[in-house]
Amino acid sequence: MKQSNGYFTVSHWVLEHPNWLQLTLSAKVLYFTLCKHRNRYGRRKPYFIRTEDQLIKDTGLSRRSVNRAKAELKDKGFIICSLPKPGKKTKWEIFEGATSIPLKGP
Repeated sequence: MKQSNGYFTVSHWVLEHPNWLQLTLSAKVLYFTLCKHRNRYGRRKPYFIRTEDQLIKDTGLSRRSVNRAKAELKDKGFIICSLPKPGKKTKWEIFEGATSIPLKGP
């Protein structure tokens, strides 16, 4: 497994948004995991690709928890993800304040 540099960036704007406080712990874990992968794989494009099975392994969450967290993050405006066919990869985009589409209000 390739080693990372030990950190990833997350906008303070996101952490200070009222919707952040409403997220479950599972949604926050998934968001940070997605930020990690966005920083690693999404440098040239505004999106990156990751399967549900990979996210389950990455987060240590159950499939049900990952799906609920994904729905929660989409509903609150933190992410956009494609809806792939079973076994296919999902295209992920993360929104972080003024540099992207605004988050939905509380």
